[in-house]
Amino acid sequence: MLIAAGLSAALAFGFVVYTARTLGPVAYADVTAVLSLIYLVSHTVSPVLQAVAHLVARFGARGDADAIAGVAAMFGRAAVRIGGSVAVVALLLSPSIASVLRLQSSLPAMLGVLMLFEYLFWCIGRGVLQGEGRVVRDSLIVVAEAALRLTFAVIALHFLRTAAAAMAAYALAQLVAVLLLPWHRAREKPDPGLVRDALTFLGPVFVASLLFAVSQNIDVLLAKRLFPAATSGTYAAAAFIAKAIGAAAVPFHILALPHITRIREGGGDAVRSARRLLLAFMAVGTLLLLTVALFGPALVRVLYGEAFAAAAPLLLPVSAATLAAAIGYLAVQALAARRDFRFLRTYGVLVALQCVALALFHDTPLLFARVLLVSQLAVVTGLLIEARVALGLSRG
Repeated sequence: MLIAAGLSAALAFGFVVYTARTLGPVAYADVTAVLSLIYLVSHTVSPVLQAVAHLVARFGARGDADAIAGVAAMFGRAAVRIGGSVAVVALLLSPSIASVLRLQSSLPAMLGVLMLFEYLFWCIGRGVLQGEGRVVRDSLIVVAEAALRLTFAVIALHFLRTAAAAMAAYALAQLVAVLLLPWHRAREKPDPGLVRDALTFLGPVFVASLLFAVSQNIDVLLAKRLFPAATSGTYAAAAFIAKAIGAAAVPFHILALPHITRIREGGGDAVRSARRLLLAFMAVGTLLLLTVALFGPALVRVLYGEAFAAAAPLLLPVSAATLAAAIGYLAVQALAARRDFRFLRTYGVLVALQCVALALFHDTPLLFARVLLVSQLAVVTGLLIEARVALGLSRG
């Protein structure tokens, strides 16, 4: 699973780099703005995958195949009704979205809306696979989607060098991957009690995911709005290298919630367990930041070319901010493990202040990047304090 995650992340980053080198800073800024909006929304709805996997695993333990199919069908109907309605409204608002993000065309925004609608079914299908324990098939489909994304982008951008062509390649790859996922015809509805329990947990997790997604993506969206197109393109180059570096946190995020839950349910020391995970990731993050500090300019030149050289001084503060956000999300996972969501108020206030600070202090891209880092450190500090207090009380 972790190997597949690394391979798919590398292929996904290959898509980003190839798009940048082919399109140049101005059109690339359009692509990254739409991608950041997609990442913001998709991360917010990604708890659907966790909910489906949780329910499928519980029904699978009972050997109830019909109920498993019922879970997928229930979430699928909700995706069609709710997701479809939202998608129609968003498509109608695509020209306005393009105007706010200063896109050259509304077509990339429209394709982004379609991709988000597809993503709902991506979450449901993968949730079934993960709940059934079919990790190999899930991993192969994830890698296949990333490989198809890069392949389709190479083909599409050979004929038409536009942001819309890159987004169309992404949308097509995701559609093919969704069709590869398992879909079963439901014969009965699942146990309403279990479903209600999962959805009760899902609500606050949605909010936490939304706040993390805003904290991780708002900088690129604001940069697209606040800076000239070429400048926002170079900022996005630094931000997307930072996101690739931040992918090192994915295994820790996958492990944190179930691991801390098992320790706590078994009467173990949840504080010590959470601290070990945090320290382990901090060690990895420190090594990554040292690499960026030593080789950042060379990394930008090799990956993006001289057209994006202005991204080099931005890379270190943006990477540090990305890794700090990943540390904060580990604290979120520790709190979610004990179903304690009182931290959401603190998290929401700090993320709102971060957005305000970025909107106010943007005289230069470097100042903008430094404000991002300082505000992200403030968010992380607040979350770590919340986690330490809550887990400490639970231990006592």
